[in-house]
Amino acid sequence: MESILCNINILKHIENTIILSNKVAETLKIEEKKQINLSFGKKVIKTTLRKINSTANTIFLAPEICKKISLPFCTKSKIYFQNETLKIGPAIGILTTGYLNKENNPFGKRSNFFKKFILAGKEENPYIFIFTPEMVDWENQLISGLSYTKHTSTSKGKSSWVRCTWPFPDVIYERIPNRKTESKEYVQDCLRRFKENSTCKIFNQGFFNKETIHNLLVDNDLTKQFLPQTTINPSKEDIEAMLNNYTTVFLKPSKGSLGIGIYRITKLNNKYYCRFNKGKKNKLHCFKYLENLLKHYFASKKNNNFNSKDKRIQNYLVQQGIKLIKYMKRPVDFRVHMHKDINNTWQVVAIGSKVAGSGAVTTHIRTGGAIIPTKDLLAKTFGSQTDQVLQNIKTAACKIAKTIEENIDGPLGELGLDIGIDYKGKIWLFEVNSKPGRHIFVHPSFKKEGITSARYILDYALNLALFSD
Repeated sequence: MESILCNINILKHIENTIILSNKVAETLKIEEKKQINLSFGKKVIKTTLRKINSTANTIFLAPEICKKISLPFCTKSKIYFQNETLKIGPAIGILTTGYLNKENNPFGKRSNFFKKFILAGKEENPYIFIFTPEMVDWENQLISGLSYTKHTSTSKGKSSWVRCTWPFPDVIYERIPNRKTESKEYVQDCLRRFKENSTCKIFNQGFFNKETIHNLLVDNDLTKQFLPQTTINPSKEDIEAMLNNYTTVFLKPSKGSLGIGIYRITKLNNKYYCRFNKGKKNKLHCFKYLENLLKHYFASKKNNNFNSKDKRIQNYLVQQGIKLIKYMKRPVDFRVHMHKDINNTWQVVAIGSKVAGSGAVTTHIRTGGAIIPTKDLLAKTFGSQTDQVLQNIKTAACKIAKTIEENIDGPLGELGLDIGIDYKGKIWLFEVNSKPGRHIFVHPSFKKEGITSARYILDYALNLALFSD
């Protein structure tokens, strides 16, 4: 569908009228009509249409019209015409939590990401705002959200965070920060009401369940080759059998994230060593028997016995340990950050190498992990095969992304894959994140990729809102 950039202005001396330049009308093939539908976000009104002789891409709106469609400010924006409706926008809402009511950082550390996302759209000038469930007025279908903009009387030409009244948006990018918050009743109620009572398109909704993702990937011929052996809700016998086969296994919470709650168990000289993170410290415990280890971490508080039917262990999976390539004797894995582009095709935007901290179970930054240049690391291990290994990572990532997208509900525009490589060059998938963190883009070597990532999110939102050319 053809859309064009157009200057939108307020003209005070007109009533309930929209005025189009001849150029806009001709480009969008809008014939002379007495009335026309005008839409912004999910607001639609009927209004009178007039034309003026002008070669500029210009629209003039009456103040009362701006109020009726909840257009918070006028700027250069995209428009298109379909089914007797002139559409302004798009209006893109980012749903999150944790509003702090601070002038420069209204959403804490995440404010900078939201700002970059808004700035990434300066060429198309979509209307982008950030909001929380508490900011939604369900009765009037309005949102009191924040945008980072120059378009206020007090900004003096500088961009700032401004709170405005918005209609329900065309598209919602869901960025609830963590599983605990997402599970709260008020958040789930907000998401449910948007799905049931509006036509807003919500993408990347919900955190993935490891068990669900594992099952759909292991049953697919294109992706099962990338998965370590995994057992859901393991018994002591399951864990022992896997330790006898692989020496090292990982116990992971099925609904976990950020490496929280992961245990690495190694069987060595008939003893069981368990590494885990507690607070900001990496811990190592040794046990003579596996039974004792499992009792220590998973026993019922009532009888101090381990039972594989207890809820604590039932929320876990056990996974084969892989002998990953190393950097300075520390294991390395890779964060593959993926996006849908404007053509609805999966693209690998960045491959970040993460080296584990000393004594850490995972490579997460919070447990002492660090980011290092990917190509340099691979070159030290694979030499002349480095480019091929990189291409293999990208190919595997795209197969995984396509398979997941085809088997889940709702639009998906962004993924973070945690991938490992062994010394034979085989690729292993450890985890898939529907709301990947942005930590790799903080590294100086990924500054350009961080901008590209924000741009791809915007492109996908434009596509969903039918504003892509």
